[in-house]
Amino acid sequence: RRSSTGAPASTVSMAQRALSRLGYYQGPQDGVSSPALRMAIAAYQRDQSLSTSGALDGETLSRLSAFAR
Repeated sequence: RRSSTGAPASTVSMAQRALSRLGYYQGPQDGVSSPALRMAIAAYQRDQSLSTSGALDGETLSRLSAFAR
């Protein structure tokens, strides 16, 4: 199942976990995208000097994966 970010639920869950650990996201870690998650992704992207889309693109996922373990 894909979320509104276009990513599979397992990928969204990983991003939620990583962004939560980094202090960007305080919502549920349920694999479901939300406006709060997209705002957290955009804030992380902005702080990392990435293209600020709010989407889980390859570079964003690559950087977040280190914090999801």
